[in-house]
Amino acid sequence: MTISKLVDAADAVSVIRDGDIVASSGWGGHGVAECILQAIEDRHLAGNGPRDLTLVWAGGQGDGQGRGLDHLGHAGLLKRAIGGHYGQIPKLAQLAVDGDIEAYNLPEGVLVHLYRSTAAGAPGLLTTVGIGTFVDPRFEGGKVNASTTEEIVELTERDGEEWLFYRGRPIDIAIIRGTTADPLGNITTEREAVHLEILQMAMAAKASGGYVICQVERIAEPGSLDSRDVRVPSVLVDAVVVADPDHHMQTFGTAYNPAVSGEIRVPVDSLDPLPLDPRTVVARRAAVELDADSVVNVGLGLPELVGRVAGEEDVQDLVTFTIDTGVIGGVPLSGFDFGASVNREALLDHSSSFDFIDGGGLDTVFLGVAECDGSGNVNVSRFAGRLAGCGGAINLTQRTDNVVFLTPFSSGGLDVAVEDGGVEIRSEGRFSKFVDTVGQVTFSGPRAIER
Repeated sequence: MTISKLVDAADAVSVIRDGDIVASSGWGGHGVAECILQAIEDRHLAGNGPRDLTLVWAGGQGDGQGRGLDHLGHAGLLKRAIGGHYGQIPKLAQLAVDGDIEAYNLPEGVLVHLYRSTAAGAPGLLTTVGIGTFVDPRFEGGKVNASTTEEIVELTERDGEEWLFYRGRPIDIAIIRGTTADPLGNITTEREAVHLEILQMAMAAKASGGYVICQVERIAEPGSLDSRDVRVPSVLVDAVVVADPDHHMQTFGTAYNPAVSGEIRVPVDSLDPLPLDPRTVVARRAAVELDADSVVNVGLGLPELVGRVAGEEDVQDLVTFTIDTGVIGGVPLSGFDFGASVNREALLDHSSSFDFIDGGGLDTVFLGVAECDGSGNVNVSRFAGRLAGCGGAINLTQRTDNVVFLTPFSSGGLDVAVEDGGVEIRSEGRFSKFVDTVGQVTFSGPRAIER
């Protein structure tokens, strides 16, 4: 007799206790277990707990309008947040900014590697990633507000070189997502755009004596899944929840596109053309910096358009575009689909992607700018009272030789017309991107010069 792990969402989250450490997998609009996150919120708002959770995540998970981790954006539900990116989860970010919860912002690559450290029984992660930035304990130590006092990043020295030690922590509850499950709990990801860290997170939870909940869109007969397709084996999964289609979109912008999952390849000219607006002008100028036979990473925002420009100019085959989600090759998409590509060559898991990045595998990185100062310091993580988070920017910029930053010269009311073959700046924005001293150091100019 097969003992099924299939349960409904309310039963799955009923095991979460007050004070648990909960880790959630996802990236932007990709791989978010929306059904399970909403079930936690529903339970809390009904007065049935849980309370005082510590929430851990690497890639920001949300649409800026309430989906994703913003379901957990309630004081009382959360005590502490440790995240890589806060940009798409404004409710949770505001709790952090206001000091209503303890909050940390750590590099995305550090967080996915910490899952692997926990899975292997290691006490944490030793790396040079973060030296000279706001996560360095000589500056902010990754702490977001005055309510946050515990030091979780330590400065140490090995063979005359400075290193950072990021303390690991157990995972009581891991929330992951796949496509198909069998009743035993074997999980595949064939319709997902990216694999992310679901395997490492599940292993970290089991190594901690924790519990793994997986959201899927369908159930298969026992023994019918090809073992070569199983991303997370049944021994790592405790509960399986089947979500309705509205809570299991491929991304927050697309219900399902077989080109995004790699099922088919599509003509590049079938993609909607970019409008010729100021953002596209900046992206087209940045694309001039592409070198043939280079491996390139594009970041969120303006940089995501560089890959689209390359596709429109039919030069995407001359370079290899990557995204830190693990996508290798193809044409990167934008908007809510950013993080995926069409016509990709390969797909790594999230932690392996940052092995490649941290190992210096990239030739060029394209990133945006919130503000920059005369020392070459760049802030993309916290500005104008807003907590965006560093995401993968610190890993990407500290381990890549060629870094290209994209930005207009001002923001907040900037009015630009693109017409008749030219650019007319009708009025500058209220806020200059070039300042005396940046509000937070995400990219350290002096550290870059040292290297």
